[in-house]
Amino acid sequence: MPDFLWVEVLDRATPEESLAIGCQAERLGAPVYAAAAFEKALAHEEHRTEALLWLGRTKRLLGADAAAKDAFREVIGTGGPAHRSGAALLLGDVLEKEGDISGAEEAWRVAARSGDDTQKPVALFQLGMMRVRRTVVDEETEDLFREVAASGHTVLAPRAWAMVAGLCEARGDLPGALLAWERAAEWDQPDVAALMRTTLPDLHARMEKLAEVHDGASVARSPEDLLEQGDRLRDLGDWAGALAAYRAAAGSAEPDVRARALLGTAWILRWENRTGEACEAFEAAADCGVARWAGEALLQLGVIRNEEGDLAGARQAWSRGVATDAAQDADIAALDLGLLELRLGDADAARRAFLRALETSSARIRAKAALNLARMAEDDGAAVEDVDDWYRTALDTGDPEYATDAAFELAGRLVGRGLRAEPKRLLEGLIDSGDPDAAARAVVRLAMLHDCDGDVRRAAALYRRAIELGHPDHSTEAHVYLGQLCFRTYRDDAACWHLRNALDAGHPEHSPEAGLLLAQIREGTGDLDAAELLLRQLAQTGHPTVAPRAGELLADLLARRGRTGTAVRRRGPGAGVPGAVEEGAPGGR
Repeated sequence: MPDFLWVEVLDRATPEESLAIGCQAERLGAPVYAAAAFEKALAHEEHRTEALLWLGRTKRLLGADAAAKDAFREVIGTGGPAHRSGAALLLGDVLEKEGDISGAEEAWRVAARSGDDTQKPVALFQLGMMRVRRTVVDEETEDLFREVAASGHTVLAPRAWAMVAGLCEARGDLPGALLAWERAAEWDQPDVAALMRTTLPDLHARMEKLAEVHDGASVARSPEDLLEQGDRLRDLGDWAGALAAYRAAAGSAEPDVRARALLGTAWILRWENRTGEACEAFEAAADCGVARWAGEALLQLGVIRNEEGDLAGARQAWSRGVATDAAQDADIAALDLGLLELRLGDADAARRAFLRALETSSARIRAKAALNLARMAEDDGAAVEDVDDWYRTALDTGDPEYATDAAFELAGRLVGRGLRAEPKRLLEGLIDSGDPDAAARAVVRLAMLHDCDGDVRRAAALYRRAIELGHPDHSTEAHVYLGQLCFRTYRDDAACWHLRNALDAGHPEHSPEAGLLLAQIREGTGDLDAAELLLRQLAQTGHPTVAPRAGELLADLLARRGRTGTAVRRRGPGAGVPGAVEEGAPGGR
């Protein structure tokens, strides 16, 4: 439906009619007009709670998470049980996305307390999955899935049994895992059945091997045999049996056997979240004096100390780990030490650590170290050629992540100096790299480069190519830039089409940018109602730059409403031209 028709329908609709109109607008992919309809529907007291719930969902689609949370919280405070549970489920999703784990957990617990037989299992399953994503795989997590499994929910119960099976298997309870799979099979759900076909043969094989290992465990064994038994039990998932075998082997007088047994002990304690005991075992393994195993032990000890916020302890462990020269473990310790020194503000120590990490044979470690050295040199104002050389060092490793970041950043530096041939080669190489994320990003950057150079035809073709890739970030970005290009070349209909696509995508960054230009185009063509509606929605997104600007434009528009005259439009080279070809990439530091 054309925008002007949505505006006319909303203008004529009563608050009671607006709820249905909003639902229809959302179904047709017009979230801006859906949100406006739901806001109007709030005036109808009988449907206010329903309208608030829909408004929160739509605001979330538009990236206005703050407004969405406000709507959901009002429903939780005033709605009946079903609405309260539905709003709490959606609020939990928003809060987890924002990293508010405790807030998400509380929201899902509210949903579980308020929900019916359908909503409660959904809330508990979401809560369990969040804990699994955070690697909190304790008894409480398993109990959550068991409660979902017992609920009889036709979709989630078999999936919950599958999660219980996985948790049992992870802690070495293979019979418990088998029983959970048997319960999951009772539901005959296709995706769970497919997972069982790939999982059960391995589970049965592990159970047979585990029985063989236990059958031979009663025979008196040497420390070397105990160490081998510990390794086999660990690989089969019997952590308790493996831990007992490792601890027995750790009594060996042979430093190599003792160090390996202590490492095995430390790893299992780490997996069981017994962090203090794990640190003691890693320390003891390092003290055995075998460089190969000391490097691994000190690397992991540093990781734990860093996770706990003990930065001095992490620095000490990684420094000792580097000194062992233990193949790749020492190289990783050097890289981690460099990153830590950066956080602590000691640039010289960080540089020394990164230079040490460059001695590795690992492409990934070498690429990340070189990339950080490049950025440090750039921050220090080093010679242009020296900085470029560090980026090329990272690029030459061929690492899929950090060499890619180096290529983008080097291309941006070269473009900033007015060069074109090498940046284009770098971007074209990324397009052909086989990495879909890098390819989509590179197509957009190459299009921006041609756009800045005034090659409109080539830029438009590349933007369209990026759109066709269907990338969740860069295709939306391409819609925005192609919309800007169409606007500058006086093709308003095409500009609005691309900008509406970008707006409706719900991207947190690019959608508000698209909406702002679309509102300005609507205002410039005299469609003031549509412009006002868009600006009102954008002002509520909370976007750091778009929301304040939308508020300013809305205030100006409201001040001019009712006056005659034509709005002035800014066109030509200065309007809507993409900025720098490459912004700073986040990887590495």
